Amino acid sequence: MKTEIDKNILEEILKTTEEIKVLQKKIRDNAQDLSEKLSKEIHELEQVPNPSPKLQKLILSAKFLLRDINRIPKYCV
Repeated sequence: MKTEIDKNILEEILKTTEEIKVLQKKIRDNAQDLSEKLSKEIHELEQVPNPSPKLQKLILSAKFLLRDINRIPKYCV
């Protein structure tokens, strides 16, 4: 009886571990995709001649957001 319960618990742990790995991969892939898109947008906005102060603030905010997005995969270890 106890061995059967232990076996069931072990199977559930293994199943959950695999699900976590799949989710971590999805998160890393999505973070990478977002990072690439945001980098491209930031680069395009930086090409604007004589940007207004508001645009400069938006670019700075986008850079901070990009930094945070790039940190996401580090948390999925």
